[in-house]
Amino acid sequence: MIAKSANSSVLLAPNKLSPPASPRPRTNRVAAPGLPHDGGGKTKRVLAEAKRQTSYSSHSALTSKMWILPDGRVVSFGTQHYEWALTNAVRLREEYGIDLRRARPVEDTRIRMYLLRRGCVRVNYEHRGGRLMVEACERRWSGPQRKGCKAIVAANFNDISFVEVRLLTLRGWIADSEYVTLMKMTRAKAMRRLPLMEHAGGVRLRRL
Repeated sequence: MIAKSANSSVLLAPNKLSPPASPRPRTNRVAAPGLPHDGGGKTKRVLAEAKRQTSYSSHSALTSKMWILPDGRVVSFGTQHYEWALTNAVRLREEYGIDLRRARPVEDTRIRMYLLRRGCVRVNYEHRGGRLMVEACERRWSGPQRKGCKAIVAANFNDISFVEVRLLTLRGWIADSEYVTLMKMTRAKAMRRLPLMEHAGGVRLRRL
């Protein structure tokens, strides 16, 4: 699959997509409601659209990229996270008060941390192995952010084998983290195995 450069957050119907095969078959598929403020759209379409717009990670694995915005809305794209932010700088400033002109120098880590501190959640999905990686700022890890993450997991349960959550301090230290295997679990049990998506974490500091 060739990486596509797409910055639109429009969610396409699943029958128009050709996502990679799931890394593990399941039969206990359960539908989930749409994301907060998404106009009734299906959360599964977010991951399907993200799969369509895959990009290559440094480990040569197909990776889909998403941001969960401060209100819980999810956007998927085929570029790097900071590139999407720069392309959508006007939207971020007008809708969320996130002014990227304050993030200097203009580079990946600075913009990533700037968005995390202002309530955005960085999400990666690795097709090979079905790993969903979530990164957020501990102080901004609240209802909309957790609800957006849980909606992605619940609606795309068949495609996700592992979930990794990292909560960072304002200075980039890891305040809390969890790595959960979802294989051979029902959806309800899997959500109970993700405590950080229910509550804020503790304070176990490790340098990122």
